[in-house]
Amino acid sequence: MMKNKKKVPHSLFEEKEYNIMSWVGFWRANPHRFIEDYLGLHIFFFQKVLIYLMNHTSIFVFIAARGMGKTYLTAIFAVMRCILYPGTKVVIAAPTKSQSKEVITKIKDLYNESEALRSEINSPRDIKEGANNAGVDFKNGSTIRTVVAGDNARGARSHVLIVDEFRIVSSEVYNKILKPMGNVPRKPPFVTKYPHKYGDYSEDGIEILMTSAWYKSNWSWDRFKQGIKGVMGDYTSIMSVALPYQLSLLHRILQPKTVDDYLDNKANDEYSFMMEYQALFVGESENAFFKFDVLDKS
Repeated sequence: MMKNKKKVPHSLFEEKEYNIMSWVGFWRANPHRFIEDYLGLHIFFFQKVLIYLMNHTSIFVFIAARGMGKTYLTAIFAVMRCILYPGTKVVIAAPTKSQSKEVITKIKDLYNESEALRSEINSPRDIKEGANNAGVDFKNGSTIRTVVAGDNARGARSHVLIVDEFRIVSSEVYNKILKPMGNVPRKPPFVTKYPHKYGDYSEDGIEILMTSAWYKSNWSWDRFKQGIKGVMGDYTSIMSVALPYQLSLLHRILQPKTVDDYLDNKANDEYSFMMEYQALFVGESENAFFKFDVLDKS
């Protein structure tokens, strides 16, 4: 029996389309390479790993120490996703307007740095930094929007939901307002164009939950533990990663003096250092007789 042969492009248009789709398939499988090869942006090895996991995990929980470059990571991931997946709706939710708008400001910096990114966005006017309409519009129909994590966020729709400092957001707001945003899957153009052939195609949404560590009594601890179990099993559904400050020192994202000044400040205790810089949750062990919150209040 003859093996199935790949379709050979016969025209210049078909050849161009074939080459583009080959690269798109490669870059979707290797998003970190897209960021460096196409966008021309330098990222460290640990950032490459994070970008890869964020793109291939349904729910990704990232506990980041202070100075980890969380905003930069969010910006380049959102840009990558919008370019490689046309028509993508990215929603960035945060406890305050200023926090959610920081990512848009960082994307504007990337726009000035990357010629390829400038070719994907019509003009700087498509990067809006207003208090009530912060967002980015791409040529291919993808959008990035920011919302405050609260009742006013109702009605927004997302294919990629990024919740910054999600420990500050209540579990009720997350479950009843933010999470339902991703109930509508992205429909690529080929599904609409060829419904009989690709009508069954579906694409699950992505959730990225980012925060610094906090007390174990907070709901973020339970979400983090769920992701750890995902690491041990099926990591494509949910996964958690916690990175301490030593990684930032290694790549000189964080200066040693900043850490020393924090430790020298008597207003900062051991617990705050564990949460802010070591990415460790503070609380009682699984078999503890007394709850940490009770002792802490006393």
